[in-house]
Amino acid sequence: MECVYQLSLTLIFGMIHSYPRELIMQAKDIMTSPVNTIEPDTTAEEAARIMVNDNISCLPVVDAAKGLIGIITHT
Repeated sequence: MECVYQLSLTLIFGMIHSYPRELIMQAKDIMTSPVNTIEPDTTAEEAARIMVNDNISCLPVVDAAKGLIGIITHT
């Protein structure tokens, strides 16, 4: 399995390098902004409500300085 995974990555990265840089999609092209975040003391119930209401599958957890300290996800 690891060989297949490594081969897939090699093929993907090889293909990416063959495209002109301006045609390669970047994170900024597909990211959500502004980002919904929660604080560490947010309840799991509130986090779930936010994800359902905003139709998102993850919430970054940030400290008082807005530094990332974790991520809550659901599938």
